[in-house]
Amino acid sequence: MKLAVFDIDRTLTETNEVDDKCFVKAFAESHQISDIETDWTKYRHVTDSGILLEIFEKRLERAPQEKDFTAFKHCFVEKLREFADKDAKLFAEIPNAKKMLEKLRREKDWAIALATGCFYDSAELKIKAAKMNIEDFPIATADDAVSREEILRIAIEKSSAYYRQNEFEKIVSIGDGVWDLRTAKNLNLEFIGIAGGKRADKLRREGAEFLIEDFRDYKSFLEYLNK
Repeated sequence: MKLAVFDIDRTLTETNEVDDKCFVKAFAESHQISDIETDWTKYRHVTDSGILLEIFEKRLERAPQEKDFTAFKHCFVEKLREFADKDAKLFAEIPNAKKMLEKLRREKDWAIALATGCFYDSAELKIKAAKMNIEDFPIATADDAVSREEILRIAIEKSSAYYRQNEFEKIVSIGDGVWDLRTAKNLNLEFIGIAGGKRADKLRREGAEFLIEDFRDYKSFLEYLNK
């Protein structure tokens, strides 16, 4: 059996823009921290937990406590929910993502998992708002670990148990950002980039070989998976 591990933001859901806005608002409201750096490539770990940890260390000169994580997550999810109630278009799926998952789960030799730098509650809200279902797939999130590498490892471990596999024949990471590609390289995994335009150019410069803009061409996506 082979394993396809998907990121969420800009890979399955078109939610990067609203996610960034709510992340900034949540910091300001939950911990009165404003003007945070939103070029996520400048952080050690491009995950919700990693970014929160680094901002606390730099701005408050201390590590966040459990109550800090809880307060931030609660505020963050509430902000996302407010935007979802106002404008569902902000939580659209990447074109054909839902159908792609439905088709891929019917492929006999492929299993599906999710590995996201989001906290679980925000990931669940975004997926549900995009009218997709993740309940049948193993998932690892920023609640499980700080680094993307460790999150991806945990997703693979959960998948091994869930699908009863001692080892997968092949594992492919599917994501949209340069951090996704770097994580895949660090773990010696194959990678497919979901991006177009300038984002695709960035991934190519980082060494991405297989790129598609979305999932409307399922045949090409499956061919990339099986390369």
